[in-house]
Amino acid sequence: EVEPRLLQLMAEESRLQRHLHLPLQSGCDKILRAMHRPYDTKRFTELVNEIRAQVPDVAITTDVIVGFPGETEEDFATTLEFAKQCGFAKMHIFPYSKRKGTPAAEMKEQVDEAVKSERAARLAKVDEELHQQMLQSTVGKVEEVLFEQPVDDEHMEGLCGPYLRVVVPGTAELANTIAKVKITGIKEDFLLGELN
Repeated sequence: EVEPRLLQLMAEESRLQRHLHLPLQSGCDKILRAMHRPYDTKRFTELVNEIRAQVPDVAITTDVIVGFPGETEEDFATTLEFAKQCGFAKMHIFPYSKRKGTPAAEMKEQVDEAVKSERAARLAKVDEELHQQMLQSTVGKVEEVLFEQPVDDEHMEGLCGPYLRVVVPGTAELANTIAKVKITGIKEDFLLGELN
């Protein structure tokens, strides 16, 4: 669905924000085949490179399933490395869960729940590292922020173009407005800024 004309439009049209969600599911070709996905890591890498060539400061988020039936420790390590290479802004991580009536539910080599939890935690650490890198790359820039709601009586929060949360000094009058914000720092998993 990510075609060259969409990327061209994202690069040229300020109304489109610099964020794309590409569900990876696994960074291991063996597991992607088992999931019957119509792509492999080579094609996914090509797409990520195409996107970044057209929209250099894009935030790419993804979904990853850990512990799919048959996923070995080596397969999972491959996914970890692939996620690092892709440099995702955020990963939504899901331990595989059986769904009655699906082919995967009947597969042998179901992964133990404790192993799935441990793998999800390891991938979450990588996710946090990548997210912090994305936040850090935004400090010092001026971003347009769509303000949503008050954090407290003196601060408002909203989202900037790369789909990152921003908090600035301000009151409820900012809600549902778009304003330019100078990004001044990071606190935990969000950005701090000042109205520009």
